[in-house]
This record gives sequence, C-alpha cells and structure tokens, in this order.
Amino acid sequence: MNYFQDLRVFRFNHAPDYDQVVDHSMQTYALNYVREGRIYFGIRHENRVELKAPALFWTWPGPWWQYGAMPGSRWDHAFISWKGERTQRFIKTNLFPMPKSGRSFLHLSDPLGFEGEFFALLSLLKEREPDDPRVVNRLEGLLLLLHQQPPRPPALRGVAARIHQLMDAVDAAPEADWDFAAEAERLGCSPAYLRRVWKARHGCSPVETLQRKRMNLAALLLRQNELSVDQVLREVGYEHAGYFYRLFREHYGMAPGQYAREFQTPG
Repeated sequence: MNYFQDLRVFRFNHAPDYDQVVDHSMQTYALNYVREGRIYFGIRHENRVELKAPALFWTWPGPWWQYGAMPGSRWDHAFISWKGERTQRFIKTNLFPMPKSGRSFLHLSDPLGFEGEFFALLSLLKEREPDDPRVVNRLEGLLLLLHQQPPRPPALRGVAARIHQLMDAVDAAPEADWDFAAEAERLGCSPAYLRRVWKARHGCSPVETLQRKRMNLAALLLRQNELSVDQVLREVGYEHAGYFYRLFREHYGMAPGQYAREFQTPG
C-alpha cells in the first residue's frame, strides 16, 4: 500500500524516571508526553516555560531545543519521533502545528484519553515495523488529538450544558454502569439529541466514548501492575472477560496480559 510509505518512525520510548537534559537541535519531528513531574521547555533561553504534567510538547528540525527536569527532580517521559515527506503534508494542513514563535506545547484537558492513545501507538510499534501503515495511521490519529484538547466554550446553557456535565461525569467515572437512554430521559432530551451533542465534542457516540475511556483506564491500571487482568476488567466496569479481551485487543493490538508485561511501570 503506497499511501502510507512516506513516513517512518525513527525512535520511541517510555522512561518513567527520566533525568536527562536535551540541549541540541533535532533531525526529526517528535511528540513528547510529560506524564508526571514538571520540566522547563523552550528554544535556547528564549520563551522558556515550565510545563507541569500532564502536558505535551512537540519539536522539529532547525531550532535549538532545550528541555529537561526541574533541578533536583525527574519526570515521566514518553516520546515518539519520525521523519519522511509525509510530514510536509502534516505541516501544510496544520495537523502538525509549527507556530512562528517556536512555542509548541499544550496542557492536556483530557490526559487519560491522550495517554491511552499514546501508549496504544507505543504498543503497536513493539509489534510492527516503523513504517507499517497501521503505525502511520495511528500517529496521524495522535496528531489529530492535538486539535481536540482545548476546553469547551463556557457559554453553554440548558440541556446542552447538562449533557456536557454528563460527559464530565463519564470522564470521572467510566467504570460506572452508564445507561445513556436513561440519562437522556433524565436530562429531558431524546437519545438522538444526546448523541448529536456528544459527537460534536468527542467525535463519536456516547457508547464508543465510554468504551475508549474504559480501555484507557484499563491500560493505566495494567501499567501500574497492582491488579490482575481479571481484577482490572471488573474495575473498569466489565463482567465478561471475553468481551473485555476483544475490546482491549481491538484498541491496543494485543491481549491485556501481554500489554501489562510490556508496559508495566517499575515498582
């Protein structure tokens, strides 16, 4: 398939206890996820800012980048870098944003969702070649999330505002037993209207959003290495192991047990 053959992942890694300082220019494009901790970030000594987790910053060839942990601390760092002609299309369409100021960072408003997608890409890279079409497609999806992170407008009223409150409740407790038809009735709207407002924010239906957030939470629990897979599936709201295993494999490309072995955080 020639469509995806103009981009190749260069490096990727997850370092939960990172203390190195970067002080050089780049040869590739990269996304860096600050999962925990706080760092300084900027170009040379200009426009340097302090980033507190959860945050994301991205870099590109040319400028002299400087970033690292604040003095006396460490940070949880995941990153992926790549190169290839396809990136020029990313830049041209602003899928990969390159502000003139060089300040390229974002404090995440949906860190659990972004983290799940980031680690899904890292897990896929352990199974696939760095230029595999699935890898390139997943990277494009991760870049798309950059444009879906800003907070929603504060001017919502009435039913739409209550639906957004429901979204926040689902974000906070995806493991709960949610019945969206009953929620629509409680909010005084039709299920179709609930789906329409929901999709405008999340890009997918309430059920699809719930599944994604449950998978993200399951992946987080598996990485913490404190619960068994059977315990995790119950913690995120599932009773049937077969259904949970199928959803997890669809989302992360591997079984939950394999994911836990490859991505568990050292104790």
